[in-house]
Amino acid sequence: VQVVMPHFPQIVVSGENFKPKDARLDKYTDFAADILMADEGGKKLKGSIVRGSPFVYFTFEGMKAEIRFVEKGKLWYGNDNSDAIGFTVNHAHYAIFVGRGSKWKNLNSSTITLETQKDKNFLVVALLPDNKKTTLEFYKKYAYAFPTNTIVEWKYDRESSKVYTKFILQTEIKEGTNNKTLISLLPHHWRNNNKIKPLEYIYPSIRGKMKLIEGNEFSVEYVYHGILPWLPNVG
Repeated sequence: VQVVMPHFPQIVVSGENFKPKDARLDKYTDFAADILMADEGGKKLKGSIVRGSPFVYFTFEGMKAEIRFVEKGKLWYGNDNSDAIGFTVNHAHYAIFVGRGSKWKNLNSSTITLETQKDKNFLVVALLPDNKKTTLEFYKKYAYAFPTNTIVEWKYDRESSKVYTKFILQTEIKEGTNNKTLISLLPHHWRNNNKIKPLEYIYPSIRGKMKLIEGNEFSVEYVYHGILPWLPNVG
């Protein structure tokens, strides 16, 4: 009756000497959530996750950010002064995007540290579909549009028996000028949908191929066939 996907962590985002008490829901909107962790000394780490987004967004207070590889990662993009690094861990490809002026330490070790400018205490982790430099640079254009709100709007047209649904993602720019983001859609979002323009990038999932689109909203349309008012009595 259900499919349970085991979770095998490959990287851990934390902070230097950071031992949070717990993880708490800080904010939630229609298809996103902010998770806040804090320790006794006032250090804080917040992660923002959006359903369908290839990015996870982090902000931190009172500490240097720290990324730990559960298995040894192989660096294939960036250096100590880069505002983006690309690496592979156990066949999964990642990028981390940071503010300009940030500095990395121990890039070739199992634990790397990030030192940021005071007004740029953030980082963004992206799961990439491949380990090409052009892919990382494409994702970088959208990495700094942090989510602030997600909205699902819908309406039902009784005459045509159609349900129209719009998904909206509002953002705040952390760096640069681009406020658009990337969203990966499940098969029931992109199949027979002429309102979207999928990009070339695809993610596998247990529900089928997920296709990536550019932008801050998308719409789907379905015919509503009604529901059974009774269920058959089969004993």
